[in-house]
Amino acid sequence: MNSIPLFLFHLKYLADASVNIGGNSYNTHLPAVNASGTSGSNDVQIVLQIVFAAIGAIALIIILVAAMQFITSSGDPQEAAKARSTLIYAAVGLIIAMSAEVLVTYVLNNV
Repeated sequence: MNSIPLFLFHLKYLADASVNIGGNSYNTHLPAVNASGTSGSNDVQIVLQIVFAAIGAIALIIILVAAMQFITSSGDPQEAAKARSTLIYAAVGLIIAMSAEVLVTYVLNNV
């Protein structure tokens, strides 16, 4: 998979489009698009990879916090149950985010 650093995202994918009028080229300061009028599936794939990576990172942080709550519950059944349910929900969220990224990548590469 082709990944780029976030600080280069603006430079590569939000390049200004230009218009030729009467032999002169004018910069429109609008994002460049391809001939079909879309920004291309590769651009969409990059943006969605960033979104899914952020969701995955948040889910991992929640899993770590819930694990610490489970460890420090000191045998209290209510605290342990709360931490366990948080772990389960965060793990399900992480699985959904990973599945969504795989599905989007598959669709964009095979359409």
